[in-house]
Amino acid sequence: MLRLEDELQNLMETYGKPIDPDSLKETTGDNGDEEGDTNGGDKDGLMESNAERGRVDKNVKSMSIELFPCEIVTILGNIATRMVSNGYQAQCRRVYVCNRKGALEENLQRLGFEKLSVQDVQTMPWELMENEIINWIYIIELAVRVLLRNEKELCKSVFGDRLILIEDIFAEFAGGSITQLLNFGEAIASAETSPEKLFKLLDMYEALSESLSVIDDLFARGSGVDIRAEATAILSRIGDAAKRTFSAFENAVQRETSRNPVPGGAVHPLTRYVMNYIRFFSEYTETLDYLLKDRDDAQSRDQKSRSEGSCKGPLSLLTLNILELLEKNLDTKSRLYKDPSLKLLFLMNNLHYMVQKSRIAEVRKLIGDDWIKKHSGKLLFYHTDYRRTAWTKVLSYLVDEGISVSSGSMNAATRNLIKERFKNFNTAFEEIVKTQSSWIVSDSQLCAELQISITGMILPAYRNFLARFQKHLDAVKYRERYVKYTPEEVEDYINSLFSGSSGSMNRRKG
Repeated sequence: MLRLEDELQNLMETYGKPIDPDSLKETTGDNGDEEGDTNGGDKDGLMESNAERGRVDKNVKSMSIELFPCEIVTILGNIATRMVSNGYQAQCRRVYVCNRKGALEENLQRLGFEKLSVQDVQTMPWELMENEIINWIYIIELAVRVLLRNEKELCKSVFGDRLILIEDIFAEFAGGSITQLLNFGEAIASAETSPEKLFKLLDMYEALSESLSVIDDLFARGSGVDIRAEATAILSRIGDAAKRTFSAFENAVQRETSRNPVPGGAVHPLTRYVMNYIRFFSEYTETLDYLLKDRDDAQSRDQKSRSEGSCKGPLSLLTLNILELLEKNLDTKSRLYKDPSLKLLFLMNNLHYMVQKSRIAEVRKLIGDDWIKKHSGKLLFYHTDYRRTAWTKVLSYLVDEGISVSSGSMNAATRNLIKERFKNFNTAFEEIVKTQSSWIVSDSQLCAELQISITGMILPAYRNFLARFQKHLDAVKYRERYVKYTPEEVEDYINSLFSGSSGSMNRRKG
């Protein structure tokens, strides 16, 4: 039996095949399942591919690898049968466990697994930790679905129908490696919470959740039951960490209290951050619905939505609450602007950004068409209110009230009134162009809509006033001081608004 034990050890040491990680990486190349950013380079989108998340291709998850040549597996099985049958099960088991434990640890190292302590994990900068998490997801999926599954098949091939022995041997040599992998997950789950960590936590949760059924199957009996329980517990802790992180994001939206107004009334960084955060977590709707279903506020909102005849998931309800928090915060920030027109432009810019982002397919599913319809109406109200607040004064100088022209002639008082109207229009128009040229509307569609709307309000009135009264100033000295702009120039100046640069008013020549 000693000779058989030596032969078993020699065969396993000689013919064991380490994996080739490069061949696995070639097979796990990004297959483009996930769409990238769809908004022309909007870096706020944060969308990632499967490869960037560390996810392994489905084809790799089911692949078989040859740990030993087939003929050697047959010989190993014959030796194991003879040793076990003759009472040398412990010796056979020791040799097998020692060899496969070392091989498994080596293969994990080849895949890039690095043992990190809890302190290492919790003190590592998040930028580095993100890469470690991506690597962990890649490794745990390959370890569970490829390495361990093939190790279990090898164990069955060598030990035949001795099911209890197979389970115990497998748990003995594989348990340590799977525990080390799970310990990383526990360290991440117990680290300090911050909103930017949510998506990597969700990636970890989904990867481990999908691997759990395989772990349950691999460690189905005997001492493997403890490993199953450990994996389930770690999954729960990662899920709890994701829930805490989601709450941290909600609190951050509510408590962001920057007191510096955004120059030009542009889209606030908070708005971009929140809407793109929502856009990204909408990719995890199913997972977050499951994790958030027990939250008290989600349950109370669910009851309210059911009573109103709608049925929304927990994430949908909480997302609507986040949008409400954002709106309240933006309303508070709008009060930092002293100019009422700029306040309205700020609200318009930000709400337009929210509505546009809400039309992305996955986000739209979350918040629903009712929200989009309601806030599109609110956006129209801001537009109308801005136009009234900013431009009514300019328009007021283009009315014929008090101007009396009879038989094509007028007295000096009437002519002076016309001069005053033109002069007041010029002053008001120049002031608003100078001011609002430095304001910002970065969305080209919204900018064009505003310019067209303002043009439609001002230009017809100016053309009419010009056609009726400029001829009465033909004989007036310094006429160009009063009739300064052609309708085309007025339109050009309106179209220069919201560019973010200081406007300049050059007098018409000729």
